[in-house]
Amino acid sequence: MPPFSMRFHSRMGCRTSRGRAWLAAGALLVVSALARIAAAQELTGTVRDSASGTPIAGAVLTLRDSSGAALERRLTTERGEYRIPLGNAGSSMRVVRLGFEPRDLRIPARANGSARLDFRLLALPSMLRPVRVIANSHCPVRADAASAMGLWEQARAGLLATVVARQQNPASMLRLISQQVLDGTSDRIRSMRVRADSSVDTISFVAARTAQDFVRFGFRHDSAERRITFGPDAVVLLSDEFAAAYCFQLASGGRARPREVGIRFLPALLQRDRTDIDGTLWIDTTARELRDVEYVYLGVQSRMEAFRPGGHVSFRAMPNGEVLVDRWSIRSVGVTYDTVWSTTGPGGFIGRGRGGTGLGDPSGSTVAQRALRDRLYATVTGGELARASWPDGLVWQALLGTLRARVLKSDGIPASGSLLSLVGTPYFGIADSTGLVELRDLVPGPYEVRTVVDPRLAQLGLGTATPVTFTASRDSAISATVTVPTAESVAAERCAQPRSSSAADSVRVLGRVMKPDGTPIADARVTFAARASEGPQWRAERSVTRADGFFVSCHGWNVGEGIVVRVSRGGVPPIDLNMRFASPLLVVPVIIEP
Repeated sequence: MPPFSMRFHSRMGCRTSRGRAWLAAGALLVVSALARIAAAQELTGTVRDSASGTPIAGAVLTLRDSSGAALERRLTTERGEYRIPLGNAGSSMRVVRLGFEPRDLRIPARANGSARLDFRLLALPSMLRPVRVIANSHCPVRADAASAMGLWEQARAGLLATVVARQQNPASMLRLISQQVLDGTSDRIRSMRVRADSSVDTISFVAARTAQDFVRFGFRHDSAERRITFGPDAVVLLSDEFAAAYCFQLASGGRARPREVGIRFLPALLQRDRTDIDGTLWIDTTARELRDVEYVYLGVQSRMEAFRPGGHVSFRAMPNGEVLVDRWSIRSVGVTYDTVWSTTGPGGFIGRGRGGTGLGDPSGSTVAQRALRDRLYATVTGGELARASWPDGLVWQALLGTLRARVLKSDGIPASGSLLSLVGTPYFGIADSTGLVELRDLVPGPYEVRTVVDPRLAQLGLGTATPVTFTASRDSAISATVTVPTAESVAAERCAQPRSSSAADSVRVLGRVMKPDGTPIADARVTFAARASEGPQWRAERSVTRADGFFVSCHGWNVGEGIVVRVSRGGVPPIDLNMRFASPLLVVPVIIEP
């Protein structure tokens, strides 16, 4: 008997099986009917521009109760449509959209618990519509204060859309995190590492602290190991705590931002030993969309200011009306230490070195002392939203860089099956039958092709560094040709055979003795025998592995011939491998348990 009918039976005290069945069926019908009623109780409609009649995407609708408390929030789709659950408590709705007049509406009469409300929003003729506000008493009196706060209220409508989007219709996202070390105070990238998130997430970027913590403690955390700086996200900027602690003023984009207007925010109070931010949120007045936030850190050491520590957050309006953070970065200053030697006495000098804390000659006339000197450098840690996909099938792809590499052998033949990867990144690919490898979603910056591997060399745990470097740019492709060493060329180099060698001398054995983890084993003795009907015919040729674990046999073999490779080391019973030459090169990986 189903558990539901058992509970009903216990409560009602029914004694007959027919009665139990009837009650169970009735209960299921009631639950089903209630579910249909709950699903049907909703407010639907379409939001349009009052002048053009064009559907408005990305408008935020907040259902409120009689006290004004928010019950539900939803976004309009690219067709301007919305669907919001409508419970008994919902009595009014507030609608906001960046660039439009906010609107408050009463919920119309319900039919079977549901209602429909189509309406229009009035586009603001200017984004600088003044509003009356009570500013922080520590903020200076400015003529543009009312206009600045009006623009901030518009910006908050856009920020609210980013928050509601990830709650209403979360997307699956692939994010790429990069860390760049810069050259001095310039923007030239000295080195870069990239990693992909270990799992596909539904949020592109979240601040590490709440708005309350930022207001209270600032945008820096110091520990015994390191100093960490933080950046704000949409939730932080949207909060009342943030608005109450900062002063706002208008900012002009100038020629660099001809269609944009900015709202600058600064801390109302600067505190000692605290890192804060001075930032500007930029709005596209034509598209009526958030563009980005840029900020610099305040309260840093004066010698760090030349490195321009700060950050950037970029917004992207998606086709379905949602707004996501598609890029972010934080530029911080790190410290490294050099050892500096100072030598005093006759002929004294200053130089660098390593070693102890002091040196002196027997006469005591010259003394060298060691000191540590700190050196500053800039790093940029950032994130890129590479892809986003929604349950309805919509997919968005970022315009990142692409590498198209042609991998060839030394004789120009495509090195199909070769593995190509980039230093310090998760990017890799396998060459197809034409030798082509294409790596996509490259974060802009410099890369080095680290490993191009002949599949047979991969069996021996050998990767080959290459001199190929390139710089990826946004929405562009780089073409490169990479010559990959083959197992044959490695064997020929180790055999060091002259060009006049016979054809028989080109049939070789290339092997490597390793531990299970790939660590090479030195001092292993390797001997070879030809397989014959009367038993192995051992040869005088022997090989002893060096630090890299490799061994070779370079003479007198034939394709199709059977061979025994015997490996012995340190009193361990020898390992005999029975193999056959299927091609001019026999690759032999040997694994020995430690």
